Amino acid sequence: MTRHVVEIASDRRILRLERGFLVIEEEETENAAKVPLDDIQALLVSAPAATLSTRVIAALSERGAPIVISATNYMPVSIVLPLNGHGDTAGVQSDQIAASAAHRKRLWQKIVRAKIRGQAWSLRVSSGVRSEREGAARHLDAMVSRVGSGDPTNLEAQAARAYWTVLMGAGFRRDPSAGGRNAALNYGYAVLRACVARAVVASGLNPAIGIFHANRHNPLCLVDDLMEPFRPLVDRLVAGMPEDVVLTADEKRILSRVLDLDLRADHGLSPVRQCALSLAQSVAAGFRNGQPEPNLAAYPDPSEPELL
Repeated sequence: MTRHVVEIASDRRILRLERGFLVIEEEETENAAKVPLDDIQALLVSAPAATLSTRVIAALSERGAPIVISATNYMPVSIVLPLNGHGDTAGVQSDQIAASAAHRKRLWQKIVRAKIRGQAWSLRVSSGVRSEREGAARHLDAMVSRVGSGDPTNLEAQAARAYWTVLMGAGFRRDPSAGGRNAALNYGYAVLRACVARAVVASGLNPAIGIFHANRHNPLCLVDDLMEPFRPLVDRLVAGMPEDVVLTADEKRILSRVLDLDLRADHGLSPVRQCALSLAQSVAAGFRNGQPEPNLAAYPDPSEPELL
């Protein structure tokens, strides 16, 4: 079943329940839209003035759908997560807390390697000077095997510096407070973050206890760890947009589609939403059995017909 990301971007919207549907009404008009509750992957609220009841929050939480509240630049400022995602949450989180530093470092090594592979793929399939993109992609390929346990030499950051310059242009700087492509990245990452947060909670893991990210003021450290390998999918979509892009409904639909894109999993092609769940479940299993073997989906070979 395809699940949808529902965004409330306009003011004067009232959200209520009606017989298994989320009803979105516009104040003082008869305009309304209905979405089946079971079809909602996540609810994004970027409008500064929208109204929803605790009944709506509870109904979405019961179905495992997070609610993301974003600022005007689409950076999340709050996420409401369900608590009933897994039957053995206490046991899973006990294993998570007890995991050794060595276990976490090995996990982070594999996540960084997967992210850099994804960045190399993103360069190869994006538009631009082919020789420049291929040269940068090969440079990233060479980095992958050099990523050590815990990434002690911070190859993740070194790869990012080489990657952004070629993908977005020499003048691009990743600035979450800026507009244009930066705002588009914020939006795409918010969609991705909500999906991974849902997967983490559904797997019984504590989203605040990270593998690498450890900011005590960040309640989603583990989510930010596990979304890293999927970020290049968003990057590639945004790279195809104008530098000064203003996010309209069309651009948002394109970015929301990131959850439906297919990657190569153990049993064939799977959409990102399923790959995120498989990754979270494998991380939970690894905490339990002491084997840091995350189930990381692979990007398609750029020489094959494009799958996305």
